[in-house]
Parts: sequence; C-alpha cells; structure tokens
Amino acid sequence: MENARGLDRRPAFMMLSLFLAIGSLIGCGGGGGGNSGSGSNTTYYRDADGDGYGDPAGAQTATSQPGGYVTDNTDCDDTDAAIHPAATEVADGVDNNCDGQVDEGVAGQLPSMSIADASISEGDNGTVSLIFTVSLSAPSTTSVSVDYATSDTSPASGSATAGSDYIAASGTLIIPAGSTSGTVTVSVIGDTMVETNETFTLELTNPIGSNLVTDTATGTILNDEASVRRLNDTGQVSCFTDTYISSAGLPCNDVSSGTDAFPGQDAEYGRDVVANDDSDGHAGFSYTKLDNNGTPLSASATSWECVRDEVTGLTWEVKTLDGGLRDATHTYTWYNTDTATNGGFSGVADGGVCSGSACDTQSYVQAINAIGLCGFNDWRMPTAEELSSLIDISVLSPNPSIDSRYFPNTQKSPDYWSGSPSLNILGNIAWQVDFSPTASFDIWEADMSNARHVRLVRD
Repeated sequence: MENARGLDRRPAFMMLSLFLAIGSLIGCGGGGGGNSGSGSNTTYYRDADGDGYGDPAGAQTATSQPGGYVTDNTDCDDTDAAIHPAATEVADGVDNNCDGQVDEGVAGQLPSMSIADASISEGDNGTVSLIFTVSLSAPSTTSVSVDYATSDTSPASGSATAGSDYIAASGTLIIPAGSTSGTVTVSVIGDTMVETNETFTLELTNPIGSNLVTDTATGTILNDEASVRRLNDTGQVSCFTDTYISSAGLPCNDVSSGTDAFPGQDAEYGRDVVANDDSDGHAGFSYTKLDNNGTPLSASATSWECVRDEVTGLTWEVKTLDGGLRDATHTYTWYNTDTATNGGFSGVADGGVCSGSACDTQSYVQAINAIGLCGFNDWRMPTAEELSSLIDISVLSPNPSIDSRYFPNTQKSPDYWSGSPSLNILGNIAWQVDFSPTASFDIWEADMSNARHVRLVRD
C-alpha cells in the first residue's frame, strides 16, 4: 500500500514542477513579445529615402520595427538617398555627409564662375536685348545657380536710368549640369535722343555649386544718334503780316488776318507745330526736372536741381537765389587754360563776383564737378549753339526769353558766357548769349575780362 501510494505521488509532483517552470519563463518575458504591456519599447525613425538613415523629426516608438523605419536618426536630408552620414562629400554646394559643412575638403574642385561685360546699340524705339554671358571654368556634375540684379551706376557720370534707359531685371540663373555657360537678358529701351553712352551694373550673388570669381559686369548702352544732335525749335507759335508786327502775333495761314498771304513763317514748321505740348515745356520744347541724385521728377515738382532737355539730350544746371555756389546773380570772367579748346587765349582768372569758388568759368566748372551736382561730375561750359538752344523767342518782356517754369531765376542782364572762344583778331574774345527778350541779337562777342553769368551743361 505504501509503495503504491508513493508511486502515485511522484508523477503529480513532476507535473506541478514543470507547470511552475513554464509559468516562470512566461513571467520573465521569455516568449511574450506579443503580449500587451509586457514587451520593451524602441524608438525608430522614418527612412523615407531608404538609405538606412532616418529623419530625427520622424520618430515613432514601437516594440517591433515598423516598415520604412530605422533606429539611426542621423540623416540630414531624408528626401535624397545620396545624402547621409556615410556619403562621400563632393563639390556640388551641398552638405553630402551631414556633418554641417558644405564641400569641406573639396571646395577647390568647384568650377569658377564669372560674368562678362556687354554692350548694344539702343535703337530708336521699342526694346532690344542686351545679353550677359555667365561662364563656368568647367562643367559641373550638378546644376549650378546664382542670383542676379541690375542697378544704375549713378552717381557716376554716364549712368543709365532704370525705367527710361533699360528695364530693371532680377532673378536666378540656373546652369544645367554638364554646361559651362548661361545668359542673363536685360531689355534696353530705344530712343532718338542724342546722348553719351550710358552704363548700368549687373551683379551676381548667392552662388550654389561654384566659386564666384567675377561678380559684377557693366552693361553699356551705345548711343546711335551721336553723329547728329537734334535741335530745339524757337518757341514761336504765331505769325505776322507786313503791317501787323505786334508781339502778340496772329494765327498762321489765316485769311481773316491776312497771314495767308505770308506763308512759310517760322511758326508753321518744326517741333513747335508737330509737338506743341506745353505739359513738358513751352510749344516744342521738352524738359524733365531732376533731383540732386539725377532722378526724374514730375513736371509739377516744386523743387529740382537740374533739367534734362529731351530734344537735345543735354542736361542743364538750374540756378538758385540762396547766395551759395550756384546763385543766379553771381558773375564770372571767361577763363580756360586748356590750349586745345581756348582758341589760343586763356582769358582772365577770378575776375567776377561770386562765392564758393574763384570767380571765373574754369573754377566754377571744377567746383560744380566736385560736389557732383545731380549725381554727375562731367559738367562743362556749353557751346554758344547749345546755350542759345534754350532761347524761347515767343516769351514777352519783362520775362527772360526762356521757359522759367523749368529754368527759374534766369537773369536778363548781363549775358551768359558760353565756352566758345571767338576767332576775332583782337584775341581774348568769347561768345556770350543774351536771354533778354528785347535783345537785337541772341549771341554776342565780349572780352573775356567781362563778368558774366554762367549756366553749365553736360552731355
């Protein structure tokens, strides 16, 4: 009996021991990865480009690795499988190996970028394309880009003006992989105005994939009317008969007044007929007011420093009444030490009455250029023909014979010196221009020692 009972207990004990051992294993997690609440969690990172390196911003915690996720979180661009910490850095303007540096150790392998100057004749109307070429020293394995923008070269003399001489341009140029050049196009505005060649600047910035060696270029707008300078008309818009010579004048080619019997008068020809618009100067005259930076102003502006003649292309000084350098009442003797332009006589130095400079024409020109009036430093004395082109013979006394809406403070006496010496055998003689409406002649000769007013000009 006892032996039988003992044999019966051993199997039961063994089964109980086995059950307890299995339970212990389960409680220690030996095979329970799928049991909620009993497994350990791991952080995984989204690997969108499949390069084995994850995006630190795309974290997910799980007890097993989700598809498309990895445990490494050191990728700096999860959209490009070629960019990761194990990648080789190449000269492409990109941080290929995610170390926070761009092209380290290989910057010298980047192609050099440069831009060349360009020029073009402006044409008479519409626009023409001025093309700048941007070059690489060698083709790149990836596309190369650079930003560009135009700007006026003012206050340097001969500056073109965006909006009137060319259309401002800016943007980004992309040179495709394998190419060695690209172009930037700027539209140049055509006109028929006689003027000097004008320039503007094109600047390159923010290069990607290249070393920028030459970052600026000059665009030159070539004047194509240089051989002929257009002339102003006289301002005369009335006609006369042999018996009616009143300064008020009569309508032209008019039967009732009798002017039809006297055809071919001044008022029947020229700009005063075809461009008779007082909005920008009397009759055929056309002027633009400029501020002290050379920026065009509206015709209604109440303060301006210079005037551009849109017919001749010349820019004129405007006189003041403030007692300063450009005061309209100041006078100067004619003086020019340049033997190539003084006709063999230098004239008389410092013989006028003025302030701000020695009181002679040469010193005044130097003083105006020193201050860069209206952004320019190429001011000069006008020729007699240029100065007389401002005369408006229709203006009645007591006003000076010039459009005072654009040239205020003009003096009727004494006259204004031109820069033209006379070939008079007496020597020391130069030409002067009279803006008095009662003058018998507009252009006179005078001894260089006389003190006269001065108005400077530039091309």
